[in-house]
Amino acid sequence: MAACYASDATFEDPAFGELDGAEAGAMWRMLTSRSDDLSVELRRQDADQDAGSANWIATYTFGPTGRRVVNDIQASFRFVF
Repeated sequence: MAACYASDATFEDPAFGELDGAEAGAMWRMLTSRSDDLSVELRRQDADQDAGSANWIATYTFGPTGRRVVNDIQASFRFVF
């Protein structure tokens, strides 16, 4: 995932706020390095030359509490060339 972000990309969500491309890549590295049981299921995707969308489910155990987390994520992408 980190390699998918251009250096001038932006990422925004409620948990991490707005991140640039390098920060978004670092976020994915952090998330994947801290979880022993992270699974990601791509449920739907669509794209054309200008935009895209995806729905995926991320499931993992949150380390400090041991609580099982299931994030149902709906993402939108805009491609700028």
